[in-house]
Order: sequence, then structure tokens, then C-alpha cells
Amino acid sequence: MLSEEQIELLGDKYLVGLYQELEREVLQDIARRVRKTERLTETAEIMAKTMRENGYSAAEIHAEVMKKLNATPEYRRMIAENTYAYKQEVKQKIAETVKTAKEAGDKLIGEAGEMAFNEDLSMWEQGGVDLKQPNSMKQITDGFKAQAKEGIKNISGTTAFKSPLLGTVKTAEAYQRALDLALLKVSTGTYSYRQACDDVIKEFTRSGLRTVDYASGRTYQVDTAVRMIVRTSTAQLAGKITEANCKSTGQDLVIISQHLGSRDTHVYFQNKVYSMSGKSKKYPDIHAPLGEGCAYGRPEGLQGPNCTHMFYPFWEGISEIPEPLKEPDPVEYKGRTYTRYEATQQMRAMEREIRALKREKYVADENVDRNQIAAQIRANKAEYMRFSKAMNLKPKENRLLVGGERSKWQNKLNELSQHKKGNKVLITDVAMQKVKHVRPNYMTDEQAEMLAQAHRELLKFSMIHNNSNEVAQIISVNKAIQTSYAAGDMDSINVEANTDMYHLLRTSEPQSLELLHNHPGLSYFSMQDIRFFLKYDSIKTMTIVTNKGNVWYMTKNEKYDRKSVYALLRKLANSETEIDYDELVEKFLKQSYNLGIERN
Repeated sequence: MLSEEQIELLGDKYLVGLYQELEREVLQDIARRVRKTERLTETAEIMAKTMRENGYSAAEIHAEVMKKLNATPEYRRMIAENTYAYKQEVKQKIAETVKTAKEAGDKLIGEAGEMAFNEDLSMWEQGGVDLKQPNSMKQITDGFKAQAKEGIKNISGTTAFKSPLLGTVKTAEAYQRALDLALLKVSTGTYSYRQACDDVIKEFTRSGLRTVDYASGRTYQVDTAVRMIVRTSTAQLAGKITEANCKSTGQDLVIISQHLGSRDTHVYFQNKVYSMSGKSKKYPDIHAPLGEGCAYGRPEGLQGPNCTHMFYPFWEGISEIPEPLKEPDPVEYKGRTYTRYEATQQMRAMEREIRALKREKYVADENVDRNQIAAQIRANKAEYMRFSKAMNLKPKENRLLVGGERSKWQNKLNELSQHKKGNKVLITDVAMQKVKHVRPNYMTDEQAEMLAQAHRELLKFSMIHNNSNEVAQIISVNKAIQTSYAAGDMDSINVEANTDMYHLLRTSEPQSLELLHNHPGLSYFSMQDIRFFLKYDSIKTMTIVTNKGNVWYMTKNEKYDRKSVYALLRKLANSETEIDYDELVEKFLKQSYNLGIERN
């Protein structure tokens, strides 16, 4: 099965940014063109105002105003030409996005299928079943590639703006409608042309590019719609893989995953056992309607739109049903009480508001406007973080991004690129203050804070005593042991040359130590790091704190299988004719997750 975090990462990696970039370009184009258009003559303004006072409708005023635009054919021709050019540009942008998105969709589904099968495989291995990749795997994946492409086509073909002022406006008509609305506002005599343009542009950006033809009648901002397609299609793909594995082995029973904050109609079936065939006398049919079963295969049920519940094989007498998750008590915040589900919905609303403000900022014309909007964004983000903390929910910072902004994943890749240039970054006091908190699953909050403090002190030692070069330290998992620092140069450090460290590595219990070190060039884990991490069973966790304060970790969990991990590393290395070590590390860490190595 796939975790919600894995699904989020896949969506951000392949598709969400593409459509956000399209939205950014369209909005900026509208803003530029509307502001560039000339204003009405005074005659038209006075005429429109008089008509309004005499009870004429907005449509009638609009028709007359368009006749009187600047009282010259040249002006009307300029508007027409501008509109035609805009429509052609939008059409081209959408076509380019569709082409790129289809290719990205293939990659997304291919990677999701591989990840889902590997996750599923570990479940079968726990049940003692030697499962090989089924022949139907390709057909399943190809089917979902087609489904994802249809969803992409649907978004691209129905992009529009929808707001109280504009109604629903096709993307290619947006410039003309924006201009028309600005002219109508000017015609009342209460707005300057500049004010009217700015108001209409703001209305567009607050609406955002949306899709409008869902059967339910609901409308979604484009990034929300893309995330829904990714979330739904990848979850369903994982389910079909498990279903195929069940059929090929004759396994009938499955158990549904559970998570906090589940929607009311899905709470009933999570963490329970169901029959795939419906023939079991003990367990209900997974396809039965909600209340009896999971309504699997129906929109309202298991793995319907936006459902992230998964199911996996259950062997009666071998498998154990996990302890049910206890929903946290409702939490009061600023006079309102929130259930877990209500809190997640409030967070989604806050995320949409922050994205709307960011869209408004990147089409704002004056620096003073930008500064005001930036201040509002900071205030909203701060409130979002406070609310998340109060609700004990992890903030989804990737959901605050809009077109052109970098995700944490992209920043990692950028830092890797910078490292290849061989530049050392000097440690600063600011970097030490900004050291990121990380918390592997086995740590308490107190231990995570102690780890962050240890990273700060390591950077301080490197800055003062080792010219911002590499420094390493070993700490026991329970934090009772903490060695002195070992110093290296910019690119490497010989931990085994330190007598105390070498003794600890050789004599400590398996998975009882944490190895901390810094990377002056801001790089991610190297192949040398991987080999050292695998060499000593006593190392449970290895961390990197970069000289800018970013922190990465990899850790061995209870599923760690040393023999299988080494076999995977050899297989990957032998499959490459010309080895790119950064790419090899990434492939290894991605695939070793099923063998007991986790990372952030």
C-alpha cells in the first residue's frame, strides 16, 4: 500500500507544479493586458451613469458602452486584436501543459505502481507467501495511465474562472470579460479606470483557475483538482495491485488501513477484516454498501474520490488486527471547538486562502501593494502554523506553494546541484539558529529537541575550530553517551581514526547509536555515507546537518534486513554501466524502504 505522504510527494513531483505554472502565466497575462488597455472617454462615462440612474440593466449599459469605446474604430480594433492574440496564447499554453502533463502522468503512475507493488510485497512476505510480480501488473498500470490521462484532459479542457462577480468564464475569454467588467465599473462614475482594473484583477486571482464540469457540480482550484486526481488514481492503483495478488494466490481476506480524521462515512470500515469474494460466513463483503461493507468500487466508498484508505492481505491465525486508533478529543481554538476531521478541513481552507493571496501578490502592480499582501501572507501563515500546532496536526507546507515556488523536494535537488560545483558554505550564527528539527519514529519530542541541540553544537564546533569543515559525533539512542568531536576536511572525515568512536562502533548493541556529521557543500547522503551506515549494525541513525542548517536522516527500523539491503545495493550498482553516484543513492534509499531503512 502507499502512504498519504508518498501520494502527496508523487503529486508534487510530477503534476501539481505544471498546472500551477499554467495558472500563474494566465493570471499574469490577464493582469498585464487589462492594465495596458486605454480608458473610456468622458462622454461614455457620463452616458453610462445617466443610463444607470434611469434604471437600465448592466447588460444594456455594457452594450451601449462598447459602442462608445473611445468613439473610434481603431480603439475597438485594438481590443479585438488584443483579445484574439490572448486567446491564441492561452490555447498554446494549455496545449503545452497537456503534452507535458501526459508524459509526467505516465511517470507518476509507473513509479506509483512500482512503489505500491513493493509495499504490497512486504505484506505477503510477512505472511510467508513467496509472491512474484504478476503478469497482470503491466495491464493494471497501463489502465491507470489511461485513467490519469483522461483526468488531465478533463482539467485542461475545462479550465475556467468562477467568482461572484464574473460567473463562470472560459479561460480563453477571461481577458475580454475582465476588460468588460472594468469598463462597466468605470461607467458608473465612481471608479477610476486604474481602480476598476485592479479590482477586477484581484477578483480573478482570488478565484484562481478552476475546473467546472464535475458531475457533482462542485468546482475546484486547479492545484486542488490535480491533487485529487493523483490521490484517487494512485490509491486505486495500489488497491488493484493488491486485488490482483489476492486473486492469483487465492487469498480472500483483507484488512482496511486506519487513520485519524477519517470522514464520518468511512470510520465504520477502517481497521476491520473483509472478504474480497463476499463468500465468507464470518467476514462481510468488501463490495457491500456502506454500513454493511466498504462500498469498494463505488464513488462513495473505499478508494473513491479523495479516499486514502488502503487494504492489504489478512491471514487468519497469523495476522493481527492492530489496536484501533483513538480519535483525539475535540480541541477548542479561539472560541470554536474542532473535531479532528473539522480541523483538517479548516487547514485546507487556510491553505487555499494563502495560495489565493500569493496569486494576488504576483500580479500586484505597485511595490506598496506587494508589501501589504506579503505582510498578510506572513500573518496568515503564522496563524496556519499556530492552528496546526494547537490541533496537533502536521502542517502541509507543500500545499502553500503556487506556480514558480520551490518545494522542499526541489530545494534538495537544487542543493545537490550547488554541491557539485564544489562550493563550501561557511557556517553562520543564523544557520545555527535555523537548524531544522527532525524526529525519526522512535524518538520522543524531548529526544528530537536534544538531537537538534546536538546539531547546533556540532556546527558551532566546526565554525570555531575546524574552518566550517566536516565534523562528526556519536550519540547513543538514549542520549546517555556523547563522544567528543572528530574533525575532517571539506569533503571527508575518518571516524574510525577516533579511538573512542571506533570502540563504540565495534562493541555497542545493534541499532544503539546515532552518528551525526555536517556537510559543508550542502550535499545529500553520499555513497560513502551509505556504505558506512550499512557497515556497522550498531548504527541505528545517521544524520547530516548542512552548513545552512538543513537536516536529513536515515534510520534502520525493526524490519531492517542487512543481507537483503546489501543485495539491493549490489544489484543497483551492477545495473549501471556508468555510475552516477547521486542517482544511485537516491534509487537505493527509495527501494530500501521496504527492507527497513527510513529517511526524511
